[in-house]
Amino acid sequence: MTATIDKAVILAAGSGSRMRRAAGGAELTAEQRRAADAGLKGLMPFGRRRFLDFVIEALANSGIQRVCLVVGPRSEALDRYVVDRSGCAAALFRVVQVKPLGTADAVLCARSFTGDDCFLVLSSDNYYPPEALTCLGDLDGPGLLAVERMAVASDPATNLTEERLAAFAMLELDDEGCLRGIFEKPTIERYRQRPDPLWLSVNCWRFGPSIHGHCAAVEPSRRGELELPTAARAAIEAGERIRVVPTTSVLDLSSRGDVPLVGRLLGEGGLRG
Repeated sequence: MTATIDKAVILAAGSGSRMRRAAGGAELTAEQRRAADAGLKGLMPFGRRRFLDFVIEALANSGIQRVCLVVGPRSEALDRYVVDRSGCAAALFRVVQVKPLGTADAVLCARSFTGDDCFLVLSSDNYYPPEALTCLGDLDGPGLLAVERMAVASDPATNLTEERLAAFAMLELDDEGCLRGIFEKPTIERYRQRPDPLWLSVNCWRFGPSIHGHCAAVEPSRRGELELPTAARAAIEAGERIRVVPTTSVLDLSSRGDVPLVGRLLGEGGLRG
């Protein structure tokens, strides 16, 4: 029986270092430049709306009723956003990740919100189509949204270029479409050498409460962070099945150079699942 999903955790505690960097040729409004200078990817304005408005709207359209932002200790702008958006389609909450210890730690910080319920985990700088979020939420166990390299190459409603895809975690699937392995930060050479179909993670997960134990046991990576994919690997080793859900039309708002195209794609309303 499928466990009802009505909660999502949005990871928004990052410093936004890539967004802060200058990008030659990117035409931004004055308000967009201020958001970029502050590294506030989720609060990037597009007309009268913020990027997070689109992300939360997609969640609400997929059946998510409660959303928790994991923010850093000095997050006045995001705190105001949670208060100001209290009347939106999904009820908003926030928890503070006091130290930037990584995504697994961020999920643990949100445990007071998720409790013993199943929930989605996603990034604040990615837009995921509501149809894909619905499919992920309707699973009867853990899951992960993924894109297939060749499908992305012909998708006009995404900004996932080959260079960007090559930085995503490569996935190995079993015969039933479940996750067998996760290979993070591959080199461009390794990315190009892998045969098609090549599935890549877009960092949007469905978990149950068992993930908390795996997150708590994670060892720091070479970057010194407690990473959620490492916890997911531990879950697989413990016998859990993480089903891969295909999607298209994911938007990635990592740098200020992404802002013009992401704005056009959001405005065109051509996003699909």
